[in-house]
Amino acid sequence: MPFGDTAMRLCDVLGFDRAELSLDIRETDAIHLHPSSTFLRDRRKALDLTLAEVAMAAGVSAATLSRFERGSERSQALASHDAEGRATELVNQGLAEILQFASIDELTKFWKSGYL
Repeated sequence: MPFGDTAMRLCDVLGFDRAELSLDIRETDAIHLHPSSTFLRDRRKALDLTLAEVAMAAGVSAATLSRFERGSERSQALASHDAEGRATELVNQGLAEILQFASIDELTKFWKSGYL
């Protein structure tokens, strides 16, 4: 049986809906420890962009972007937030452009689901 993070990545590659699966995700699994914002990190790495390059395009520090990619930053420059402080949608045009999305809406959709 694959670990939860491996099973989740297989779902992404094969086009299965993650929400329909009941996976035994161990606390040590990366997918459990990191929120969906890791999709942005994965996209950045797939485009062979450094943290510094993307941060500069987004107008934030590399440290801020790194924390945001891990889900521990509530940057108003990158996202709008609900009353509880959870990011609800991305708002940064520079981030959308450097990650090669046609719009902020497309970037937000990818950020939430891993799909375009």
